[in-house]
Amino acid sequence: MTAALYFCDREQEIQQLIECWHRASDLNSPEPQLVVIKGERGLGKTRLALEFYRWLSLNQSSPRPGGYWPNALNIVGKNLEVNPDPQLCDFSSPIPYLWWGVRCADQEAENSVAGDAIANHDRLVAPHLVTLSMRAVMENRAISLGKAWLSVGIDAAASALQVDTLLSVGKAFSESIKIIKGGLDETSPIHVLSAASKRALSRSDALLVDLEHIFNPALRSFAKTPGVIFIDDAQFCAYDPALPSFLERLFKLSSTQKWPVLILATHWQREFAAWSGTPALAPQNSLPQIIARASNPDAGLVVRAIDLTVVA
Repeated sequence: MTAALYFCDREQEIQQLIECWHRASDLNSPEPQLVVIKGERGLGKTRLALEFYRWLSLNQSSPRPGGYWPNALNIVGKNLEVNPDPQLCDFSSPIPYLWWGVRCADQEAENSVAGDAIANHDRLVAPHLVTLSMRAVMENRAISLGKAWLSVGIDAAASALQVDTLLSVGKAFSESIKIIKGGLDETSPIHVLSAASKRALSRSDALLVDLEHIFNPALRSFAKTPGVIFIDDAQFCAYDPALPSFLERLFKLSSTQKWPVLILATHWQREFAAWSGTPALAPQNSLPQIIARASNPDAGLVVRAIDLTVVA
């Protein structure tokens, strides 16, 4: 059963997220932000992040109908979705920002998502990688979105843009989509000249390549579009086979290259405090450890925390 998401009593925290978003999304002078939403179980950490999604869809995008993103994420059973269904997005509209959510797995929990978090969620960002690339074409050539689609052989005016169509187009230039579609080109220049170059890029490596193409202002492929990357239940990231390395590299790349990106993470408060204060007791590759390794006073990644307490 699906129901619309409703939320209240966190106006101050929402305003903090909005302020961080404005700093990160300023394309003229982006200040990449990492915001850790901390709180004990059941206090609404994920709900706060998803209410911020709602604010974005209502205030940073054209209102539906006609806007790219649906106005609200849904609740399916007891499991809060961290991404909208791509089928509900209007790909014929210019994408105003990227939203991509990743849920870390707790194998013992009711809402567990088994396996590699990147592998479980990259298919949900894949069509948006394509629309961001079309946004870059539109911006760089000063043409309409329709003409950008025509440049890759798609007449968006004649037919509705479907996810399968986007993935077929994206396979030509997106490393992530090549993996998802099962056709990674091992002759890609992205491979290093070593024995490892003969192996396919991992999904997290491929995704970082695609994100860099889109968000690095120094590249011609820069989409001139900000983004939000949401890591839910980050207290479990240390047990993921690929996510810790992905996050550390994401933090470093986004800060050193000045990506217009806001990275959100939710985390249990008690564990975050304990693992930050006594690293020897923390699981290897816990989020506090990753942040400590990636933090560099000269790098430019602003790290902030929102501590949730019980609402009276």
